[in-house]
Amino acid sequence: MAISSLLNYLGVALLCFAGVFFLIGRARTARHTTIVPAYKNKNQDNELLRARLVQRADWYCSGGLLAVALIAFAMSLIGSGPFFTRPSGNTAGAVLLIVALVTIILISALLVRYLSLSRALRDFDNKRAVQNP
Repeated sequence: MAISSLLNYLGVALLCFAGVFFLIGRARTARHTTIVPAYKNKNQDNELLRARLVQRADWYCSGGLLAVALIAFAMSLIGSGPFFTRPSGNTAGAVLLIVALVTIILISALLVRYLSLSRALRDFDNKRAVQNP
């Protein structure tokens, strides 16, 4: 399998994962759009704000995966010469390499998402604790 097709498949896999993160982020606030009674409004408001923070983290993760996928697509289109176009004949190794690269990139994206989300939620909780002692 040539390097250009390996990068193309890597881009497709990352694009699929970016779509999954986008849809998960979109579905997070869908259940908070119903009208609630006035006595539950304050708790609902805090839950909605927390859900939006998580949604934003999911969308940032989706955007990062989309950027890496676009870079992989661009490199597969720009790449020329024998290094990019000569097939290696090792299809099973190429599949394992694609899976390994997708796993490493996905773990990195989830780690960055977790760190940024935990910081944002900690700041949110501290701000709420100061406002409502």
